Amino acid sequence: MSSNKSISVLVANYNWDVVSLVKELHEQLSSANVSFEILCYDNSKDSSFETTNEKLNALEFVTYRLEHHHIGRSQNRNKLAQGAKLDWFLFLDGDSAIPNANFISNYLTTSNSAMVVCGGTAYAEKPSNKDSLLRWAYGKEREELSSDIRNKNSNSGFSSFNFLIKREAFELINFNNELLQYGHEDTLFGQDLRKHHFHILHINNPLVHLGLD
Repeated sequence: MSSNKSISVLVANYNWDVVSLVKELHEQLSSANVSFEILCYDNSKDSSFETTNEKLNALEFVTYRLEHHHIGRSQNRNKLAQGAKLDWFLFLDGDSAIPNANFISNYLTTSNSAMVVCGGTAYAEKPSNKDSLLRWAYGKEREELSSDIRNKNSNSGFSSFNFLIKREAFELINFNNELLQYGHEDTLFGQDLRKHHFHILHINNPLVHLGLD
């Protein structure tokens, strides 16, 4: 992506320490020679990490805020988009980690190829504890898929965990604010992308999913 393009990184968070994630994003974006902003909205009533995360507001072009009430994943993402000022939206979940120094540049180099780009999901080599073993095993088997596999049926199984979208494309669709149950908003958003004839390009640029329930 050339320096005349701009990107809003929109981090949807729920009671998670996002300091490492946002600092890594900030460092990569600062090195990428693009205009950028990072917005992180915490969709929890009383975050255990509010004081920690609020320190991120000292970083240039970064805004962190706690919503103080649960508004649902769809509403939180729509609010992030409403607050964004730039041309591209990179949606990420707060309970994640960036596995390599090329995460941002990988997205920027593919942004001219499609209006919607999905990077994918990865998991640690081992679960962090026994309680998360089942969720980790499911994620490894069903969600940690290569771009070749995901591109075979590109608009199905859409995930909002880690994707880039052109502002004008998002504003045609938005997430459905009435959906409160986990996962349904992703399914509907993928269906709406298909209805509007937006092809999803899948690339191997995953985030590591940390917040296993």
